[in-house]
Amino acid sequence: MQGLAPHRRETLGQIALGVVVGIGGGVAVAALTGGPDLPDAGASAAPRTPVDQTAPARPATGPPSTARTPPPAPPQPLATGTLRSGPLVASLRGAALIPATSASGRARDRLRVVVRVRLRNAGTAPVEVADTFRLAFSGRQLRPDPGAQGQAGVVSLRSPLSPAGMREGELRFELSGATSRALTDGGRARVELTAPGEPPGTRRITRLRLR
Repeated sequence: MQGLAPHRRETLGQIALGVVVGIGGGVAVAALTGGPDLPDAGASAAPRTPVDQTAPARPATGPPSTARTPPPAPPQPLATGTLRSGPLVASLRGAALIPATSASGRARDRLRVVVRVRLRNAGTAPVEVADTFRLAFSGRQLRPDPGAQGQAGVVSLRSPLSPAGMREGELRFELSGATSRALTDGGRARVELTAPGEPPGTRRITRLRLR
């Protein structure tokens, strides 16, 4: 540049510095199978990036952040997997334990267990499904609530399932009093599927506790 003293040009040519930007590895948690997966301690640092030091960044002067990390969601009951009994195949899609909301229902300890299911007939003949499911726990066995049949979202068990036919929806089990307390005290149950004249297929549901 013209008009600048030689020592001024030399100073301007020496004012660029580099900084190393470190990137922290995340932590992956494997449910039920192990602990945190930490990054390799021998991983190399990121390449140097030039930074202009002639105008240093000013620290933030605004108010401190008030954002808070939301609390973790409570664990949901586990009900996944496949049940088989004869030609019937039931895929469990999850479960929920729902307490009563009315004062009279709470006074009687009323609960509803909802199990989402997809039911398929893998056979070559129609199969009756009206009496195929049970919720078993603490020496008790409950049938799905017959009063829920016909309600929106409830899997139909009223008629035979045709060959290669499939139905999907909810199984609703109604509990109250000592039966409710037996379920919540134990915290687990089994869903059983039994085709006519066949041994049952079972699948356990865990963490069925009220908090």
